Amino acid sequence: GLTYIEENLELTQEVSQFDTTDITAAALKSGTIDVQVIDVPIAVGIMQTSEDVELALIGEFITNEEYGLAMEEGTPLKECVDAAIEELRDEGVLEDAQTEWFPGSTPLTVFE
Repeated sequence: GLTYIEENLELTQEVSQFDTTDITAAALKSGTIDVQVIDVPIAVGIMQTSEDVELALIGEFITNEEYGLAMEEGTPLKECVDAAIEELRDEGVLEDAQTEWFPGSTPLTVFE
């Protein structure tokens, strides 16, 4: 997130960095920082466990980061896994799972 922000936004304030997600979340809850930039599923988890301060997920950046599954090179499972993921996406199962397990994360405002 930090690299994307530094390369794509015109910053008007200094960006704070913290060693862990927990420390960053504590800084957000205490008012030390105003915004925390973090992966959506992690943000949802922080929101769900925040009992003392009400937090909101306000949007997302499209960073074109890619995630993958590790498997042995050349394995015939790759085609099966790719097909299964595509089918889950096409049938709306992935979006339904995101809505169920990460409530409040769809749809989000996209910041440009």
